[in-house]
Amino acid sequence: PAVVDARLLDLCRMLTLVGGGSACAREALGVIAAPRGSMLGTLSLRLADGSHEPLHADAFAIPGDPLEVLRLRFTQSSARAILVVEKDAVLRRLAEDGLLRRFPCVLLTSCGYATLSARALLMHRAEQLRLPCFALTDWNPHGLAIMLTYQQGSASRELERYACPNLCWLGLLSDDVRRIDDETGGGLRRGLVGFSANDLSTLGSLESRANVAGSASLQAEVAAMRREGSKLDLESLHVVRPRYLVD
Repeated sequence: PAVVDARLLDLCRMLTLVGGGSACAREALGVIAAPRGSMLGTLSLRLADGSHEPLHADAFAIPGDPLEVLRLRFTQSSARAILVVEKDAVLRRLAEDGLLRRFPCVLLTSCGYATLSARALLMHRAEQLRLPCFALTDWNPHGLAIMLTYQQGSASRELERYACPNLCWLGLLSDDVRRIDDETGGGLRRGLVGFSANDLSTLGSLESRANVAGSASLQAEVAAMRREGSKLDLESLHVVRPRYLVD
């Protein structure tokens, strides 16, 4: 996949030059990813026949084509925010534990890496519904990298336009890890896992990124991860007490 992505980007650059500087986005090539990720929440999808499909209970599968995503139309009901969640399992657990009843919102995930379509959907929803946007990820280098991709686009694909600059990183943050560890009397430490070689590589790349270097808060998080040398998954918080994440 990395080789294919690199060659597609090369082709986009060539077509951009041939076109006199008018950016050629990847989706213009007709190379479409498989559907990945889902969305649900207190809103409805407007169908072609004019009817509305509520998304309160059943998750909507995100199409693989960003252009198809931009053609979707949704109607807001009582949603107060959009929450991007790193993992599908965490999104479904939040829904099962009653988050949408306690805090009406839109939940969105791309099941890990922030895909083009998921970013297009987030950007489209934020613009159409005019809602604040937040991201909830694991406390590790990959979680931070995923948040930055949703917020600022891919660091390696300068021709992509799908990003949500107003996205706020809700957590997990180093302060969350310290507070929860105190709440559990140090029991949270049992859920920490040491960094892998891949984690360390991602951390190194984050330290060299301009958007991290220009943010004191992100620099602090990266430094805390470097000191700790271990990570905390969102799923680990389910053992603190039932519905801990929702609370």
